[in-house]
Amino acid sequence: MRYLKTYEQIVVTDKPQIGDYVICKFPANYISNQKTLLNREIIDFMNNNIGKIIKISKHDTLTCGIRFENIPIKLNRFFCYENDNSRWINLKNIIYWSPDKEQILSIQHLLSDTNKYNL
Repeated sequence: MRYLKTYEQIVVTDKPQIGDYVICKFPANYISNQKTLLNREIIDFMNNNIGKIIKISKHDTLTCGIRFENIPIKLNRFFCYENDNSRWINLKNIIYWSPDKEQILSIQHLLSDTNKYNL
């Protein structure tokens, strides 16, 4: 019993908040003209990288600004909200969120492993 982890107070919210780290999932037709290779690369980048919420729209609570890191140079112009490597994204495309980056990283590794082995 000495290995039991102590109880932690966990705050559960039904919507992501500013400062939360997120994992997004976009359908293949997210960008209307997705036939181009560049648009597929944008979708793949957002599906495979962790972002951080920096702003939630005041007019439409269904969209938020998400900042991504390590954006490839050829995709930079698509992540230019306030010159901050960010992009407006609909909340329905966010599948996981947490204020703890380590927790999101472990979920991302789990998702990549399940995709890798088709589980």
